[in-house]
Amino acid sequence: MINVISAVFIIGLTPVFISLIKNHYFLSSFFETALRVGDVGGADMLVLPLAYSLGMIANSVLLFLLFQKEFGDVWVRARKTFFEVLGASLLMGVVAYFALNFLDNIFDINTFGGIFAQGGLSALAGGIVWFGALKALKNKELEEITGAIFARFWKASVIAPEPETLDRQ
Repeated sequence: MINVISAVFIIGLTPVFISLIKNHYFLSSFFETALRVGDVGGADMLVLPLAYSLGMIANSVLLFLLFQKEFGDVWVRARKTFFEVLGASLLMGVVAYFALNFLDNIFDINTFGGIFAQGGLSALAGGIVWFGALKALKNKELEEITGAIFARFWKASVIAPEPETLDRQ
């Protein structure tokens, strides 16, 4: 039911946003300047992801409230992880943004290879910073995930006596 409510919210919010952008020059100008799409035709359609994002945020909040109602106060246990991941993600975004700007001068962004290299290296830099930040904070979830991955791919050898020594006993 919550997902249906969120979908209706998104569908209803989209024409409202489009109308606001088309009829209010200040909002249109702000939106185009903030996203740097002033010279692109049909930029008002970029309110679609905005409406979708707001709908998904509302969906998440409603699902979280329902979860709280059903299973008790989970925020107390999840708060530390939430803020660790939020901080690491914000730091990752800043690093990726500056890496994009830095690599803009190194790669030819008029070619597929240049765009791919710029985006890939920026994502890699951001991901490394994100991982390092969570590792420095000793994030429990990251430790569990990395532990499970290492256990899956790098299995420890079984400690057992050599077969020759078993015969003597």
